[in-house]
Amino acid sequence: MSPNASLAGVPARVTRYYVAGATAWVVLSTAGLAYVLNTEETHLWLYISRSLALVAVSAGMIYWLLNRHLALDTNVRVEMEENEERFAATAANYPYSFAIYDAQRRFSYVNPQGLLAVHKSANEVLGRKDEDVFPLEQVNAYLPILNRALATRRRQSQVVEHQSKTGSISLIYTFLPLLRADGTVREVLALTHDISPMVQLELRLKQLNRTLTVTSTADSVLVRATDEKGLLRDFCAVLATQMEPRLLWIGFLEGAGQLRVVEHVGAVSGSRAGITPNGLVAQSDFPLADAAIQTGRPCICRDFEADNRFVGVRERTRAAGLRSAVALPLRADAKVFGVLCLYSGEAQCFADDEVKLLVVLADDLAYCLGTLRQRREVVQLTARLHATGQNVH
Repeated sequence: MSPNASLAGVPARVTRYYVAGATAWVVLSTAGLAYVLNTEETHLWLYISRSLALVAVSAGMIYWLLNRHLALDTNVRVEMEENEERFAATAANYPYSFAIYDAQRRFSYVNPQGLLAVHKSANEVLGRKDEDVFPLEQVNAYLPILNRALATRRRQSQVVEHQSKTGSISLIYTFLPLLRADGTVREVLALTHDISPMVQLELRLKQLNRTLTVTSTADSVLVRATDEKGLLRDFCAVLATQMEPRLLWIGFLEGAGQLRVVEHVGAVSGSRAGITPNGLVAQSDFPLADAAIQTGRPCICRDFEADNRFVGVRERTRAAGLRSAVALPLRADAKVFGVLCLYSGEAQCFADDEVKLLVVLADDLAYCLGTLRQRREVVQLTARLHATGQNVH
């Protein structure tokens, strides 16, 4: 039985009680006054009838007011119930985590998405505090924001980064205190929104703009190059300064299955990375570079810790602090003669759009190297012809 149904008969009952009480009071009080004042019976009934008329009018007013108040109360209750149903439906279908804390910072509600995100049931969460449910490392990352919202009684919002096995996750935490009439906190609404895709997109755009800048600067180096050694040195210096790779090296094919490292820069020493400047290395020891040379296409590893294609070099890359890399073939006349390798200390680097720009840059480097070699061959041939006394024209 609903509260509204139980209140439906209240106006009539109150009105009846009022009429009975008021009528008894009018009759008794009028009769008492008539007895004291010795009023005639005709006047007595006149007073009683007038008083009863006033009682009837006032009873009607009371009945109307009570019915009106009950109707308003019923409408308010219905509207509140509808709002609660809409709120519950909205919270249940909210695509991100939503929770409600009580004044003691205990969970009083968590939506299904929030329970799914933390792999918990409602019984494991409700009535408990954050530190009783989640790892302290995770809780300590956002708890200061919640405490600040409770202390200031104002909305607080902040982005927090969490590290996971798959990489970095960016979450924006928002806490909104709901206050009582006296200004104390009654509840706190908590919203958690995963903005990792937006952060990754922003990072990707920054990387792309950086690569565009590197391409422009490196192209100017290629245009001004006069010798191969200076070209490789200046080219690698530009990439090291503006892209800040943890390791960058260039190798030329020399003999069967061997690479000569002609240039390398970065925070990682060559010995830790398994390369020797100006020395020969086995092509098979660098599966990333080997794949780029064999296929003639760029080869990307976005996480050495997770990519099983490169499990054989995982210990070496881990020791050197290398997480991702890209190998770009250097080609001349459709034939690969070398490789350009860039390594990062962070996973998930070298997005496809960035690699496309790096491929163009590697092709420009290969073309410039080929031009310098042709120029050197022409100079050497001219010198030999002059040495033999032949006219080159």
